Amino acid sequence: MAFSAIVVAPIGGQADPFAYPITDEECNVIEEKHDHGLSNVVTATSIFFSYRGASSSKQVIQGLNLKVDFYVTDSRVVLLCEKYDKGSSWSGGLAALALDAASSIAAAARRKGKVMLGHIRYEWISEITYNHKGHIGISYKDGDKNCWTLGLLFKKATDTEFVANEILRRTCAYRLAMTDQEEKERHEGAVEFFEKYSTGGRITPTENPKKESSRIQIPYSFLAPGGQKFRPGTQQQENE
Repeated sequence: MAFSAIVVAPIGGQADPFAYPITDEECNVIEEKHDHGLSNVVTATSIFFSYRGASSSKQVIQGLNLKVDFYVTDSRVVLLCEKYDKGSSWSGGLAALALDAASSIAAAARRKGKVMLGHIRYEWISEITYNHKGHIGISYKDGDKNCWTLGLLFKKATDTEFVANEILRRTCAYRLAMTDQEEKERHEGAVEFFEKYSTGGRITPTENPKKESSRIQIPYSFLAPGGQKFRPGTQQQENE
């Protein structure tokens, strides 16, 4: 099935905590046990979210001049944006948003009691990209084999190379700890890849950094929002 990892949801509520983050009544992201903290957070200024399917592609969100909190944990990356609808800063389309508003007052009314948020779990990530103009991209595939890409633009002072490689390191450490041993063995070179990049391996910089992004593909990943039964420390039959 198609799965958008970014949604607009009521503050303090969420039906499926594995698919989407949960916030408390003050709009703070609630920590999961595999996160091991929520202290690693950077602020993005713009967000882009798109998908590519077998017969079509679409940019779902283009939000400019925003404040997007981006958390890098030990099990997922999480984003949260309270003032997500600012009228003219939006283009594209998300089902829960009316994006062509001319009035910031109307936009604030639509936002009341809601927040734009989402996470991409490390078991889902298929590719990580970055460039030195402040951009980081994270891709995943859903049950319909659509490829979704989250793009975030940070201030130029942000070391996107470091952040991208930190996401890669944590992704690989998490994937090594997962209990999908048969899958790891079935994909030749996967264990070696996860070991290399969890212990200091880095994304190979592009030869043309002014025009191209540096990128790395993960050997295999779970179709979102799958992989829950293989979380670290769980038995395959568990559904936590």
